[in-house]
Amino acid sequence: MKIAFLNIYQGIVSRGAENFVKEVSSRLKEKHQVDVFSIDGRISEEKARSQTPLTFWGKILYKFFLDSHSRRVLLFTLSVLPRILKGGFGWVIPVDGGWQVLILKILKLFKLTKFKILVSGQAGIGRDDLRNLRMRPDVFVALTQRAGKWAKEITREVRVVYIPNGVDLKKFNPEVKPAKINLERPIIICVAGLNPYKRVDLTIKATSKLDKGSLLLLGDGPEGEKIENLGQKLLGPKRFLRTTVLYEEVPSYYTASDLFTLVSESSEAFGSAYVEAMACGLPVVATDDESRREIIGEAGFFVDPEDINEYTQTLEKALKTNFGDKPRQQAQKFSWDKIASQYEEIMVK
Repeated sequence: MKIAFLNIYQGIVSRGAENFVKEVSSRLKEKHQVDVFSIDGRISEEKARSQTPLTFWGKILYKFFLDSHSRRVLLFTLSVLPRILKGGFGWVIPVDGGWQVLILKILKLFKLTKFKILVSGQAGIGRDDLRNLRMRPDVFVALTQRAGKWAKEITREVRVVYIPNGVDLKKFNPEVKPAKINLERPIIICVAGLNPYKRVDLTIKATSKLDKGSLLLLGDGPEGEKIENLGQKLLGPKRFLRTTVLYEEVPSYYTASDLFTLVSESSEAFGSAYVEAMACGLPVVATDDESRREIIGEAGFFVDPEDINEYTQTLEKALKTNFGDKPRQQAQKFSWDKIASQYEEIMVK
């Protein structure tokens, strides 16, 4: 079977979508011919992460998928189209969605190709995957049960399958040698792209109210400077550290910490950092919603992060609780080996 992944920033940035492509494609290659199409390093990571400013006109461009990222996806997709048409693929997986799904759907409508389209819902509940669903791919993969229910309500004409994102249990495990971190213990770690919906500012505020303990933040993004200033103001250099490391180094920072927290808004598609942290043995404090409860199970506590006092008290409670092996056991449900097999099963049938 021939399979194609389209993901513009593959190998340039390390996010949930890029990790999904890397892990699933590498496992599918053991039995199938798999091609991953990307922009091939012709763009910097900084530019890849840049977004159209949310001015009045910026919002208009975003609404109609004409913002800088969407235009880049459109041009990238058109550039690889000849190779897609000649490739003889049985399945094409347009990870960037939007223009990619539309263009592939047009090709199918005009009977220019026979491949099937699989959309993995990496964008999460919201306008991007709403548009993807309305273009009626052959299969839509929901990353959570909640997203699956939502997708089925949008359209009954698309096959909706639940398959979560995963974790490499060999790379992420409690035995990884801890990194050396010069912070006051206990150390609370947060791994996140610094965008508003990640709500890292709430994590800083809640941590600052603890009698002791520090916040280690791995991440960068549009709010980087704002978050850095807030962390230094409320926690100071002895209790706050924001840095970026290679993805391969992240496990050592988990094992050097005592607790993981991430309180993104409920629109987040999955949150791979949860399962990575749990795989390294860390309990979790997360937003209280159906999707987080599904992912984390009994390996952590749930909170309304907008109530800062409640958030602080929940962090304290988690730090004092002995979760034993529950985090690792929960993470084992999300093995990439198992997940890749589920994708293969869909495409082989």
